[in-house]
Amino acid sequence: MRLIFTYLVPLALPIIMYAIWVNYARKKNPENPMAFFDGPWVWAVAAGIGLLMGTLMTIAVIGRHEPGADYVPPRMEDGRVVPGEFK
Repeated sequence: MRLIFTYLVPLALPIIMYAIWVNYARKKNPENPMAFFDGPWVWAVAAGIGLLMGTLMTIAVIGRHEPGADYVPPRMEDGRVVPGEFK
């Protein structure tokens, strides 16, 4: 699930937003419908790549831990799951 939110959502979000906008424009002006495939695909893909890069850079900055830190995997303590962590 994390991979979907990390990689696929930022790449697909501009295209999904464009599809919603085209649908809205078609309903608002039915005499002159917009063609979905005549849209700004280069800009939509560039925006998706930009969002993906921003997401990955944010994860890299926020998810930092000290070099040489030891990873302690998730474990059971007193009947509850304690999440993994770096120590």
